[in-house]
Amino acid sequence: MTGMVASSQQHASDVGARVLRDGGTAADACVAMDAMLHVTEPASTSLGGDLFALHFDARTSQVSALNGSGRSPRTRMLDDVACDERGRIPERHGDAVTVPGVCAAWFDLNAAARAGDRRRAVRVRGRSRRGRRVGAESPEAPVE
Repeated sequence: MTGMVASSQQHASDVGARVLRDGGTAADACVAMDAMLHVTEPASTSLGGDLFALHFDARTSQVSALNGSGRSPRTRMLDDVACDERGRIPERHGDAVTVPGVCAAWFDLNAAARAGDRRRAVRVRGRSRRGRRVGAESPEAPVE
């Protein structure tokens, strides 16, 4: 394996390293680690959040930025958004809420769902179903 992964949780790093060993890309490893962090560190990240990434394309030597912040419905027009008398969106109105962007950003980062992505999802799903301790315990020790 050529590459390196790092995260705040051993389980997430293990998943990312395995994706690289199995021939996945750095983007594949990042998505897999992020998915595992939703399980092992839910107070810091979740499917209800957003995702931001910088991606270096070695073929073109170009860096691109991905803004996976909350999105509004594609057909929603600014003129249709509810505004109060000051021209602001009321805090307790549905128009003040966005759709979490993390899941769409996973697909944007990978550009397409490939067979490798399905294997990665199965690996994360299996680990999360068995349960995992968070902390200094052995990374492979299932919750009893």
